[in-house]
Amino acid sequence: MFTLIYGVLFIMFDKAPAQNDGANQWLRALQVASGQIRAIPNPADPSQFGGLDAAGHFQPFNNTAAYSPFLYFPSLLGTGNYMTASIMTLVSCALITGFAIAISAELSSLLAISALLPTAFLSYVFPTADAVTNAIAFLFIGFVFMLRRSTRHRHWVLLGLTIAAFFLGCTKPTSLALLIILPLGIAPHTVAPSAITPPAKGKAAEYAALAFPALCAVIPALLWQHAVRMIAPGAKSLSKMSGISHQLMAHPWLLVRTIIKSLVNPLNHSVESVDNIGRNVELAVGSQDTMLPLTIMAPILLAFVLVGLQTAHQLNLRVPEKLTAFASVAVFFSLICLAMILIWVGKLGGYAEGMQGRYFVPCLPLVMLFMPTAGMHAQDSARLNRIVAALIAITYIGMFVAHMIPANIH
Repeated sequence: MFTLIYGVLFIMFDKAPAQNDGANQWLRALQVASGQIRAIPNPADPSQFGGLDAAGHFQPFNNTAAYSPFLYFPSLLGTGNYMTASIMTLVSCALITGFAIAISAELSSLLAISALLPTAFLSYVFPTADAVTNAIAFLFIGFVFMLRRSTRHRHWVLLGLTIAAFFLGCTKPTSLALLIILPLGIAPHTVAPSAITPPAKGKAAEYAALAFPALCAVIPALLWQHAVRMIAPGAKSLSKMSGISHQLMAHPWLLVRTIIKSLVNPLNHSVESVDNIGRNVELAVGSQDTMLPLTIMAPILLAFVLVGLQTAHQLNLRVPEKLTAFASVAVFFSLICLAMILIWVGKLGGYAEGMQGRYFVPCLPLVMLFMPTAGMHAQDSARLNRIVAALIAITYIGMFVAHMIPANIH
C-alpha cells in the first residue's frame, strides 16, 4: 500500500523524473498496444529499428526494439495514455512484488528492502521493461524459497514456480541466470521429506522435478530471441554483432578479460565517461537522471545490508547453497557483460561499455546470501525492524523532497 500511494505521488507530481530510456520505452509500449509485437526496420535506414507513429512517420527506438511484448503488459491497460499506463505499471508490479514478498518465507524482508531501493522503486512509476522484469524476478525468487520451506502441497507450489519461471523466460534474457538458484528450492535436511514424490525416490527426484520449471523458462526465451534475431538493439549493426559472435567463438577467453575489466575498470576511463559514470552508480544514487546524494541514499543502503545479514543468519545456508547463489549472480553479471559487448560500443576483451546499475536489481536479493556474516545478527528482531524502518523513512522523505523541488531552484 505504501508503494502504491508513494508511487502515485511520483507519477503525478515528480519535478525531476528518473526515467531511463523513458521515451523509447513508451514508443515500444505503444507499438505493442497497437498489436505489432515486433519492431520493424526503417525503410530509409536499415540500421534503425522501431515503428510508425499515428502520422505514419518512422520512430526509431533500437534499445527497446528487441524487448518481449510481455514486458509491456501493464501498458495495454493504459489505453494509450501515459499517466494511466504509468499507474497500471505501478499497480501491476507492486502487486506482483507484494505477493512475492508474502510467499517467500525467510527471504521476505530481503525481498522487500530490495524492492524499496530507489533504483527499483523508480522503475515502477513509468512504463518500462525494467519494472516487469524486476517484479517477475522477485516473484520467481519468492516461489523458490516458498518451495524450500513447503512441507505440504508442494505440487501446487511447484506449479506456481513453473508459471513464474515461464514468465521469467518472457522478460530480459539475462534473467535466465536466476534459474541457477532452483536447487535452493530443495528442502534442507531440517525440513520433512517432500510430499511431491515418495520418500524412497529421495532428493534425486526433487532435483529432476525442477527441470520442468527451467525448461518452461528457457523455451519462451529462445523462441523470442529467434523472433528478433534480425533486430540490432544497440549501437552495433547486425554484421558487427555477427563478427563479435564469431570472434567470441574463436577466442572465448576474451570474454573473461571483459568480465574482469568490467569489475575493476575506473568509471572515468571509458569512451563515454560522463554517461558511463551515471549509469554504473545508479544503485548508489537512485538513478542516472536524478542522482541522489549519500545523505539520502546511505540510510537505505545501510538498511539493505542490515536486513541482508539478518536474513543470511536466519537461512543459515550451507556452503554449496551459498555457492549456488554466488554462481547465479556471477552468471548474471557475465551475461550483462556479454550483452553489452555484443550490442554497444565496447570491444571484446575490453571494458563492457554501457553497464548500468539498474540491470542488477533482479539479482540483488541473492547478493547478501553468499556474503560472510561473521556471526553478525540482531538478537532483538523488533529493534532491528524499528531501525530499518527509520532508515527507510529517512531515504524516502529525502527522495520525495529531492524529486518534488522544481529543477530550476538553486
